[in-house]
Amino acid sequence: MRDTFGVAVDSTARKIRLAGDINMAVSDMLAADRGVLLYTHEKNAAGVAASERLFADRVALLNRDAVELRPLVSSEEELRALDVVFLGNKAWQDIFQKMEQLSAAGDVGAASRLEADKAMPVYHELDDVTDKLQDMQLSLLKNNKERAAGTFSFNRIVSFAFLVLASLAVWLVILWLNCRGKFMFLHCVVCDRAEVEVPWHKYAAAGNSLFRFRIALALAVMLLMLPLLGFLVADILRMVLREEADLPGVMLAVGLGLALVLFGIVCAIIHKFIVDFIVPLMFLRGGTCVSAWREFLGMLGARPGQFVIYLLFQIVLHIVISILIIMAFLVTCCIACCLLIIPFLGTGLLLPILIFRRAFSLYFLAQFGPQYDVFAPPPAPSQPAAPPP
Repeated sequence: MRDTFGVAVDSTARKIRLAGDINMAVSDMLAADRGVLLYTHEKNAAGVAASERLFADRVALLNRDAVELRPLVSSEEELRALDVVFLGNKAWQDIFQKMEQLSAAGDVGAASRLEADKAMPVYHELDDVTDKLQDMQLSLLKNNKERAAGTFSFNRIVSFAFLVLASLAVWLVILWLNCRGKFMFLHCVVCDRAEVEVPWHKYAAAGNSLFRFRIALALAVMLLMLPLLGFLVADILRMVLREEADLPGVMLAVGLGLALVLFGIVCAIIHKFIVDFIVPLMFLRGGTCVSAWREFLGMLGARPGQFVIYLLFQIVLHIVISILIIMAFLVTCCIACCLLIIPFLGTGLLLPILIFRRAFSLYFLAQFGPQYDVFAPPPAPSQPAAPPP
Protein backbone atom coordinates (compact mmCIF):
# COMPACT_ATOMS: atom_id res chain seq x y z
CA MET A 1 0.00 0.00 0.00
CA ARG A 2 2.83 2.39 0.89
CA ASP A 3 4.52 1.80 -2.51
CA THR A 4 1.31 2.47 -4.43
CA PHE A 5 0.58 5.58 -2.44
CA GLY A 6 4.17 6.79 -2.99
CA VAL A 7 3.78 6.43 -6.75
CA ALA A 8 0.52 8.35 -6.63
CA VAL A 9 1.89 11.21 -4.55
CA ASP A 10 5.52 11.55 -5.64
CA SER A 11 5.91 10.59 -9.28
CA THR A 12 2.48 11.58 -10.60
CA ALA A 13 2.34 14.81 -8.60
CA ARG A 14 5.77 15.74 -9.97
CA LYS A 15 4.56 15.16 -13.53
CA ILE A 16 1.50 17.33 -12.86
CA ARG A 17 3.75 20.14 -11.64
CA LEU A 18 6.03 19.90 -14.70
CA ALA A 19 3.09 19.82 -17.12
CA GLY A 20 1.64 22.89 -15.40
CA ASP A 21 4.97 24.73 -15.66
CA ILE A 22 5.14 23.92 -19.38
CA ASN A 23 1.62 25.26 -19.86
CA MET A 24 2.51 28.48 -18.05
CA ALA A 25 5.68 28.83 -20.12
CA VAL A 26 3.64 28.57 -23.33
CA SER A 27 1.31 31.34 -22.11
CA ASP A 28 4.28 33.56 -21.23
CA MET A 29 5.81 32.95 -24.66
CA LEU A 30 2.60 34.21 -26.28
CA ALA A 31 2.70 37.28 -24.02
CA ALA A 32 6.33 37.89 -25.11
CA ASP A 33 5.24 37.65 -28.75
CA ARG A 34 2.54 40.26 -28.22
CA GLY A 35 4.92 42.38 -26.19
CA VAL A 36 7.46 42.58 -29.03
CA LEU A 37 4.75 43.74 -31.45
CA LEU A 38 3.25 46.24 -28.99
CA TYR A 39 6.50 47.79 -27.82
CA THR A 40 7.86 47.93 -31.40
CA HIS A 41 4.74 49.84 -32.44
CA GLU A 42 5.23 52.23 -29.50
CA LYS A 43 8.97 52.45 -30.25
CA ASN A 44 9.76 51.29 -26.69
CA ALA A 45 13.17 49.61 -26.98
CA ALA A 46 13.29 48.65 -23.30
CA GLY A 47 9.91 46.93 -23.55
CA VAL A 48 11.01 45.07 -26.67
CA ALA A 49 14.19 43.90 -24.94
CA ALA A 50 12.23 42.76 -21.87
CA SER A 51 9.81 40.80 -24.07
CA GLU A 52 12.71 39.15 -25.89
CA ARG A 53 14.30 38.14 -22.57
CA LEU A 54 10.97 36.78 -21.33
CA PHE A 55 10.59 34.70 -24.48
CA ALA A 56 14.14 33.34 -24.20
CA ASP A 57 13.70 32.50 -20.50
CA ARG A 58 10.41 30.69 -21.12
CA VAL A 59 11.86 28.75 -24.06
CA ALA A 60 14.68 27.53 -21.83
CA LEU A 61 12.21 26.72 -19.01
CA LEU A 62 9.90 24.82 -21.35
CA ASN A 63 12.80 22.81 -22.76
CA ARG A 64 14.19 22.04 -19.28
CA ASP A 65 10.81 20.92 -17.90
CA ALA A 66 10.11 18.79 -20.99
CA VAL A 67 13.52 17.08 -20.66
CA GLU A 68 12.84 16.44 -16.95
CA LEU A 69 9.37 15.10 -17.71
CA ARG A 70 10.36 12.64 -20.44
CA PRO A 71 11.91 9.94 -18.14
CA LEU A 72 8.81 10.04 -15.93
CA VAL A 73 6.22 9.32 -18.60
CA SER A 74 5.34 5.75 -19.47
CA SER A 75 2.55 5.73 -22.04
CA GLU A 76 2.89 6.23 -25.78
CA GLU A 77 0.32 9.00 -25.68
CA GLU A 78 2.42 10.97 -23.21
CA LEU A 79 5.56 10.47 -25.30
CA ARG A 80 3.80 11.73 -28.44
CA ALA A 81 2.58 14.79 -26.53
CA LEU A 82 6.14 15.57 -25.42
CA ASP A 83 7.39 15.21 -28.99
CA VAL A 84 4.83 17.84 -30.02
CA VAL A 85 6.11 20.10 -27.23
CA PHE A 86 9.74 19.80 -28.38
CA LEU A 87 8.87 20.35 -32.04
CA GLY A 88 6.53 23.24 -31.29
CA ASN A 89 9.11 24.91 -29.08
CA LYS A 90 11.72 24.73 -31.85
CA ALA A 91 9.29 25.97 -34.51
CA TRP A 92 8.18 28.90 -32.33
CA GLN A 93 11.77 29.96 -31.76
CA ASP A 94 12.30 30.18 -35.53
CA ILE A 95 9.09 32.16 -35.96
CA PHE A 96 10.04 34.52 -33.12
CA GLN A 97 13.44 35.21 -34.70
CA LYS A 98 11.75 36.21 -37.95
CA MET A 99 9.32 38.43 -36.02
CA GLU A 100 12.26 40.10 -34.31
CA GLN A 101 13.90 40.75 -37.68
CA LEU A 102 10.70 42.22 -39.16
CA SER A 103 10.09 44.35 -36.06
CA ALA A 104 13.65 45.64 -36.09
CA ALA A 105 13.19 46.59 -39.75
CA GLY A 106 10.07 48.57 -38.76
CA ASP A 107 7.64 46.26 -40.58
CA VAL A 108 5.26 45.69 -37.67
CA GLY A 109 2.41 44.74 -39.97
CA ALA A 110 4.37 41.86 -41.48
CA ALA A 111 5.47 40.78 -38.03
CA SER A 112 1.82 40.82 -36.85
CA ARG A 113 0.72 38.74 -39.83
CA LEU A 114 3.55 36.27 -39.19
CA GLU A 115 2.50 36.04 -35.55
CA ALA A 116 -1.14 35.45 -36.50
CA ASP A 117 -0.40 32.99 -39.35
CA LYS A 118 2.49 31.01 -37.84
CA ALA A 119 2.93 31.63 -34.10
CA MET A 120 -0.75 31.38 -33.07
CA PRO A 121 -1.29 27.89 -34.54
CA VAL A 122 1.86 26.73 -32.74
CA TYR A 123 0.59 28.33 -29.52
CA HIS A 124 -2.83 26.64 -29.79
CA GLU A 125 -1.19 23.31 -30.51
CA LEU A 126 1.16 23.62 -27.54
CA ASP A 127 -1.61 24.88 -25.27
CA ASP A 128 -3.87 21.96 -26.22
CA VAL A 129 -1.14 19.36 -25.80
CA THR A 130 0.00 20.72 -22.41
CA ASP A 131 -3.62 20.77 -21.20
CA LYS A 132 -3.89 17.19 -22.38
CA LEU A 133 -0.70 16.30 -20.50
CA GLN A 134 -2.12 17.78 -17.32
CA ASP A 135 -5.41 15.92 -17.77
CA MET A 136 -3.56 12.64 -18.30
CA GLN A 137 -1.52 13.15 -15.12
CA LEU A 138 -4.59 14.08 -13.09
CA SER A 139 -6.37 10.99 -14.38
CA LEU A 140 -3.33 8.87 -13.52
CA LEU A 141 -3.20 10.40 -10.05
CA LYS A 142 -6.86 9.59 -9.53
CA ASN A 143 -6.33 6.00 -10.68
CA ASN A 144 -3.31 5.59 -8.41
CA LYS A 145 -5.21 6.98 -5.46
CA GLU A 146 -8.10 4.61 -6.15
CA ARG A 147 -5.66 1.72 -6.44
CA ALA A 148 -3.99 2.76 -3.19
CA ALA A 149 -7.38 3.06 -1.50
CA GLY A 150 -8.34 -0.37 -2.83
CA THR A 151 -5.10 -1.84 -1.54
CA PHE A 152 -5.67 -0.18 1.82
CA SER A 153 -9.20 -1.57 2.01
CA PHE A 154 -7.94 -5.03 1.05
CA ASN A 155 -5.24 -4.85 3.71
CA ARG A 156 -7.81 -3.82 6.27
CA ILE A 157 -10.01 -6.77 5.32
CA VAL A 158 -7.05 -9.15 5.50
CA SER A 159 -5.98 -7.72 8.86
CA PHE A 160 -9.50 -7.99 10.24
CA ALA A 161 -9.85 -11.56 8.96
CA PHE A 162 -6.48 -12.46 10.48
CA LEU A 163 -7.51 -10.90 13.80
CA VAL A 164 -10.79 -12.81 13.77
CA LEU A 165 -9.08 -16.10 12.91
CA ALA A 166 -6.36 -15.54 15.51
CA SER A 167 -8.97 -14.72 18.17
CA LEU A 168 -10.96 -17.79 17.18
CA ALA A 169 -7.86 -19.97 17.40
CA VAL A 170 -6.99 -18.58 20.84
CA TRP A 171 -10.58 -19.12 22.01
CA LEU A 172 -10.56 -22.72 20.75
CA VAL A 173 -7.27 -23.46 22.51
CA ILE A 174 -8.53 -21.95 25.77
CA LEU A 175 -11.83 -23.83 25.48
CA TRP A 176 -10.01 -27.11 24.82
CA LEU A 177 -7.71 -26.61 27.79
CA ASN A 178 -10.71 -25.67 29.93
CA CYS A 179 -12.52 -28.89 28.99
CA ARG A 180 -9.47 -31.01 29.74
CA GLY A 181 -8.82 -29.08 32.94
CA LYS A 182 -12.30 -29.72 34.34
CA PHE A 183 -11.64 -33.46 34.42
CA MET A 184 -8.17 -32.94 35.84
CA PHE A 185 -9.54 -30.78 38.66
CA LEU A 186 -12.39 -33.22 39.33
CA HIS A 187 -9.90 -36.09 39.53
CA CYS A 188 -7.76 -34.19 42.02
CA VAL A 189 -10.77 -33.34 44.20
CA VAL A 190 -12.12 -36.90 44.17
CA CYS A 191 -8.76 -38.59 44.76
CA ASP A 192 -7.46 -35.84 47.08
CA ARG A 193 -4.22 -35.74 45.14
CA ALA A 194 -2.43 -33.04 43.14
CA GLU A 195 -1.80 -34.79 39.83
CA VAL A 196 -1.44 -33.54 36.29
CA GLU A 197 -0.09 -36.23 34.01
CA VAL A 198 -2.38 -39.07 35.10
CA PRO A 199 -5.74 -37.26 34.67
CA TRP A 200 -4.48 -35.49 31.53
CA HIS A 201 -4.06 -38.80 29.73
CA LYS A 202 -6.78 -40.78 31.52
CA TYR A 203 -9.61 -38.38 30.68
CA ALA A 204 -8.37 -37.18 27.28
CA ALA A 205 -11.26 -38.79 25.40
CA ALA A 206 -13.85 -37.36 27.80
CA GLY A 207 -12.29 -33.89 27.62
CA ASN A 208 -12.25 -33.95 23.82
CA SER A 209 -15.88 -35.09 23.75
CA LEU A 210 -16.86 -32.21 26.02
CA PHE A 211 -14.85 -29.84 23.82
CA ARG A 212 -16.72 -30.89 20.68
CA PHE A 213 -20.08 -30.56 22.44
CA ARG A 214 -19.28 -27.06 23.69
CA ILE A 215 -18.23 -25.96 20.20
CA ALA A 216 -21.53 -27.23 18.79
CA LEU A 217 -23.38 -25.52 21.64
CA ALA A 218 -21.55 -22.23 21.00
CA LEU A 219 -22.49 -22.36 17.30
CA ALA A 220 -26.13 -23.06 18.16
CA VAL A 221 -26.18 -20.18 20.65
CA MET A 222 -24.65 -17.84 18.07
CA LEU A 223 -27.14 -18.84 15.38
CA LEU A 224 -30.05 -18.24 17.74
CA MET A 225 -28.80 -15.08 19.44
CA LEU A 226 -27.42 -13.14 16.46
CA PRO A 227 -30.83 -12.73 14.72
CA LEU A 228 -32.40 -11.47 17.97
CA LEU A 229 -29.52 -9.08 18.53
CA GLY A 230 -29.63 -7.94 14.90
CA PHE A 231 -33.37 -7.20 15.03
CA LEU A 232 -32.91 -5.30 18.31
CA VAL A 233 -30.08 -3.14 16.93
CA ALA A 234 -31.99 -2.49 13.69
CA ASP A 235 -35.12 -1.44 15.61
CA ILE A 236 -33.17 0.92 17.87
CA LEU A 237 -31.26 2.42 14.93
CA ARG A 238 -34.51 2.97 13.06
CA MET A 239 -35.94 5.01 15.94
CA VAL A 240 -32.66 6.91 16.44
CA LEU A 241 -32.43 7.88 12.76
CA ARG A 242 -36.06 8.97 12.73
CA GLU A 243 -35.46 10.84 16.00
CA GLU A 244 -38.79 9.51 17.17
CA ALA A 245 -39.66 6.58 19.43
CA ASP A 246 -42.91 4.97 18.36
CA LEU A 247 -44.88 2.57 20.58
CA PRO A 248 -44.53 -0.52 18.32
CA GLY A 249 -40.79 0.04 18.08
CA VAL A 250 -40.40 0.42 21.85
CA MET A 251 -42.50 -2.68 22.49
CA LEU A 252 -40.47 -4.64 19.97
CA ALA A 253 -37.20 -3.49 21.55
CA VAL A 254 -38.43 -4.41 25.04
CA GLY A 255 -39.63 -7.80 23.81
CA LEU A 256 -36.36 -8.55 22.05
CA GLY A 257 -34.40 -7.39 25.11
CA LEU A 258 -36.40 -9.70 27.39
CA ALA A 259 -35.93 -12.54 24.91
CA LEU A 260 -32.16 -12.00 24.97
CA VAL A 261 -32.16 -11.93 28.78
CA LEU A 262 -34.18 -15.17 28.96
CA PHE A 263 -31.94 -16.75 26.36
CA GLY A 264 -28.89 -15.74 28.38
CA ILE A 265 -30.40 -17.27 31.52
CA VAL A 266 -31.06 -20.54 29.67
CA CYS A 267 -27.45 -20.57 28.39
CA ALA A 268 -26.17 -19.95 31.93
CA ILE A 269 -28.28 -22.85 33.29
CA ILE A 270 -27.00 -25.16 30.55
CA HIS A 271 -23.42 -24.20 31.37
CA LYS A 272 -24.10 -24.79 35.07
CA PHE A 273 -25.49 -28.25 34.35
CA ILE A 274 -22.46 -29.09 32.19
CA VAL A 275 -19.97 -28.14 34.88
CA ASP A 276 -21.84 -29.55 37.88
CA PHE A 277 -23.43 -32.72 36.49
CA ILE A 278 -22.40 -33.61 32.94
CA VAL A 279 -18.68 -33.63 33.73
CA PRO A 280 -19.13 -35.88 36.82
CA LEU A 281 -21.36 -38.28 34.84
CA MET A 282 -18.73 -38.50 32.10
CA PHE A 283 -16.13 -38.98 34.84
CA LEU A 284 -18.12 -41.89 36.28
CA ARG A 285 -19.28 -43.58 33.08
CA GLY A 286 -16.34 -42.83 30.81
CA GLY A 287 -18.80 -42.14 27.99
CA THR A 288 -19.40 -39.23 25.65
CA CYS A 289 -20.97 -35.90 26.47
CA VAL A 290 -24.14 -36.77 24.56
CA SER A 291 -24.65 -39.99 26.54
CA ALA A 292 -24.10 -38.08 29.80
CA TRP A 293 -26.71 -35.53 28.74
CA ARG A 294 -29.12 -38.32 27.91
CA GLU A 295 -28.71 -39.78 31.39
CA PHE A 296 -28.93 -36.39 33.09
CA LEU A 297 -32.11 -35.39 31.25
CA GLY A 298 -33.72 -38.55 32.58
CA MET A 299 -32.74 -37.53 36.13
CA LEU A 300 -33.93 -33.95 35.53
CA GLY A 301 -37.30 -35.12 34.23
CA ALA A 302 -37.79 -37.43 37.21
CA ARG A 303 -36.83 -34.85 39.88
CA PRO A 304 -37.20 -31.31 38.45
CA GLY A 305 -38.00 -29.74 41.81
CA GLN A 306 -34.73 -30.80 43.40
CA PHE A 307 -32.71 -29.32 40.58
CA VAL A 308 -34.67 -26.07 40.77
CA ILE A 309 -33.89 -25.85 44.48
CA TYR A 310 -30.26 -26.64 43.70
CA LEU A 311 -30.04 -23.75 41.21
CA LEU A 312 -31.68 -21.33 43.64
CA PHE A 313 -29.30 -22.38 46.40
CA GLN A 314 -26.36 -21.93 44.02
CA ILE A 315 -27.49 -18.34 43.41
CA VAL A 316 -27.60 -17.70 47.17
CA LEU A 317 -24.23 -19.40 47.60
CA HIS A 318 -22.73 -17.27 44.84
CA ILE A 319 -24.04 -14.10 46.48
CA VAL A 320 -22.63 -15.10 49.88
CA ILE A 321 -19.19 -15.92 48.43
CA SER A 322 -19.15 -12.64 46.51
CA ILE A 323 -20.00 -10.69 49.68
CA LEU A 324 -17.23 -12.45 51.60
CA ILE A 325 -14.69 -11.65 48.86
CA ILE A 326 -15.78 -7.99 48.75
CA MET A 327 -15.49 -7.77 52.53
CA ALA A 328 -11.97 -9.21 52.28
CA PHE A 329 -11.13 -6.49 49.75
CA LEU A 330 -12.44 -3.78 52.07
CA VAL A 331 -10.82 -5.13 55.21
CA THR A 332 -7.41 -5.48 53.58
CA CYS A 333 -7.70 -2.12 51.77
CA CYS A 334 -7.75 -3.89 48.39
CA ILE A 335 -4.56 -5.80 49.14
CA ALA A 336 -6.51 -9.02 48.68
CA CYS A 337 -7.64 -7.77 45.26
CA CYS A 338 -4.04 -7.17 44.23
CA LEU A 339 -3.12 -10.67 45.35
CA LEU A 340 -6.06 -12.31 43.57
CA ILE A 341 -5.22 -10.82 40.19
CA ILE A 342 -1.83 -12.57 40.28
CA PRO A 343 -2.62 -15.72 38.26
CA PHE A 344 -1.04 -18.55 40.27
CA LEU A 345 -1.25 -16.86 43.68
CA GLY A 346 -4.88 -15.81 43.15
CA THR A 347 -5.89 -19.35 42.24
CA GLY A 348 -4.11 -20.67 45.32
CA LEU A 349 -5.93 -18.24 47.59
CA LEU A 350 -9.30 -19.11 46.07
CA LEU A 351 -8.59 -22.86 45.99
CA PRO A 352 -10.67 -23.66 49.11
CA ILE A 353 -13.70 -21.95 47.56
CA LEU A 354 -13.13 -23.68 44.23
CA ILE A 355 -12.84 -27.10 45.88
CA PHE A 356 -15.96 -26.45 47.97
CA ARG A 357 -18.04 -25.49 44.94
CA ARG A 358 -16.74 -28.47 42.99
CA ALA A 359 -17.42 -30.91 45.83
CA PHE A 360 -20.86 -29.48 46.58
CA SER A 361 -22.32 -30.59 43.24
CA LEU A 362 -20.65 -33.99 43.61
CA TYR A 363 -22.30 -34.62 46.98
CA PHE A 364 -25.62 -33.38 45.61
CA LEU A 365 -25.32 -35.87 42.76
CA ALA A 366 -24.40 -38.68 45.14
CA GLN A 367 -27.76 -38.46 46.91
CA PHE A 368 -29.45 -40.01 43.88
CA GLY A 369 -27.78 -43.36 44.50
CA PRO A 370 -24.42 -45.05 44.86
CA GLN A 371 -24.12 -45.24 41.08
CA TYR A 372 -23.76 -41.42 41.11
CA ASP A 373 -21.25 -41.24 43.97
CA VAL A 374 -17.86 -40.26 42.57
CA PHE A 375 -16.29 -40.66 46.03
CA ALA A 376 -17.32 -44.32 46.35
CA PRO A 377 -14.30 -46.63 46.29
CA PRO A 378 -14.02 -48.78 43.20
CA PRO A 379 -15.43 -52.29 43.64
CA ALA A 380 -12.92 -54.82 44.87
CA PRO A 381 -11.84 -57.36 42.29
CA SER A 382 -13.75 -60.59 42.59
CA GLN A 383 -11.85 -63.41 44.24
CA PRO A 384 -11.71 -66.73 42.46
CA ALA A 385 -13.90 -69.39 44.03
CA ALA A 386 -12.08 -71.74 46.42
CA PRO A 387 -11.73 -75.28 45.11
CA PRO A 388 -13.88 -77.88 46.90
CA PRO A 389 -12.12 -79.82 49.62
